[in-house]
Amino acid sequence: TTKENMTEQLISTQKEKLNFDAPSGQIQIAYFILVHRFPEQFKRLFKAIYHPENYYLIHLDKKTSLEIYDDIQGFLANFLNAYILESENVVWGGYSMVQVELSGIKYLLDINAEWDFFVNLSGQDLPLKSQDFIRDFLGKNKGNNFIKIANQATARPETMNRIENYFVETDTGFSGVPYKRAYLKDVIPYIGGQWMILTRGCCEFICNSGEVKKFEDYYLHTLIPDESFFQTVMMNTSFDGKINKPVALLLLSPQQAGGVLRKSKCVSHHKAWNRRSKLRGIQLS
Repeated sequence: TTKENMTEQLISTQKEKLNFDAPSGQIQIAYFILVHRFPEQFKRLFKAIYHPENYYLIHLDKKTSLEIYDDIQGFLANFLNAYILESENVVWGGYSMVQVELSGIKYLLDINAEWDFFVNLSGQDLPLKSQDFIRDFLGKNKGNNFIKIANQATARPETMNRIENYFVETDTGFSGVPYKRAYLKDVIPYIGGQWMILTRGCCEFICNSGEVKKFEDYYLHTLIPDESFFQTVMMNTSFDGKINKPVALLLLSPQQAGGVLRKSKCVSHHKAWNRRSKLRGIQLS
């Protein structure tokens, strides 16, 4: 059985799930989980974050073995609120990391669900709090987006080559000799991390706003854009949602802070290491 045949079978099977409506509740979370190995760790994560009122979309990298693909597909078969996204080849540090996130967000927006928050995770993550705690926390923070943001030029100047140079992604890495190019006019680059919690409204803006196209075109040829694309879009467009940032991680000059902090509501959210299991987890406080 090829992955192409398995994908066709999967799409047919998931059509039945698209009419699933989660029971009415206070907060519904759409989890997007990136998996490429360690299926047992993924299952542990899934069980830890499962709730019948949430939605779950899993992306299995094209490099994932058929054995793992089949194992996870079978595991998820009986969960009506769990879906598998068509596999893409994801290269670390490439725009494919952003593209798969955008594909996941669009898929979750298109299914018959009125979820409130989007959360992206690695298959090797593990929550440090229960779903009841996390859902209650998000219920008290409706309208807030949780994402690490810093001015890239001032806080992380050593990373500016990632966006100033021109990179071409291949199936296994990058090709060509990078050369410098002019950055987007009247745009301030921002940087943070890959992991985030976004409101549905923010996700709709990112997927539907015509303002985002120029950022997609430019960041297509940058390095590690998954740590800067979403931040730069949110801070340089008409997006008017609340963006909270861990204060200790937001490094801005007084001149820059005046305009940026008006978009902010600072609430602590960060990834932490669960050192006993050596798995990343969400810590909300």
